[in-house]
Parts: sequence; structure tokens; C-alpha cells
Amino acid sequence: MSQTYKGAFVVVNQTNSDLSNVSVQFVSKLGVAVSSAATLSRDANDTIFELPPVSLEGSSDNTDNWKLSFITQGADATPVEVFLGNVNCDFTAENEGGVVRVQLYQSSFDIIMPVKGSKQGVKYEGIPG
Repeated sequence: MSQTYKGAFVVVNQTNSDLSNVSVQFVSKLGVAVSSAATLSRDANDTIFELPPVSLEGSSDNTDNWKLSFITQGADATPVEVFLGNVNCDFTAENEGGVVRVQLYQSSFDIIMPVKGSKQGVKYEGIPG
């Protein structure tokens, strides 16, 4: 059984950050990438990643273990403000060697963004395909 996630886009706002090397992918816990997002730049500090419709095949990996992985590289990669559709969440991501990783967990067409240091998250309702 497959799950299709449609129509979400992520807006990343980073002040004085290097956004020259940014990727957004659906990946399984086994590290298999499914799809990359198109990148649309608005200005020097804002970048929009528009996710195409994605079909998540369960196969040997439960679909609950799929996640949306956001990876960017830059010397100054915090703070990061991420918008999911009309939902936004502010948080401070770890910066290890100029690489920041934000994981958006996908489960049953919901994306939950964990907030560092808190069990609370923001839920974005996806559209079943």
C-alpha cells in the first residue's frame, strides 16, 4: 500500500545564511531518498521549497518511519524559521560544522515538526492521494 503526500511547501528563512547548498527529501529510516523538492528563491534570505506529489511505498519499511528531511549548509545556520503551508514554527536547530538538519516526520498524511527541547510539535494536515 502506498501513501501520497501532495501540495506541501516549506519556506525557510535564514538571516545571513548560505543557502547555496540546500535539499529537501522524503527519506525512509533506511536512508532511501524518494523525492527532492524544487527550489524557488525569493530573496537573499528566503527560500521556498515546493514539494511535488510523493508516493511513499511501505514495502519493507513501515510508512510511519518515512520522514521529510531538510538539510542545509552554511556558516550561520541559526535561527531557522520554517513555514508549513499556513502553519509556522520557530525553533533553534543544531549547527554542526555549518550543517543544520531539520526532520519533519510524516505519518498518515500528517507532518509533525518537533521543537528542540520540547515534546510539542506543529501538525500540518496533508492531502491523501
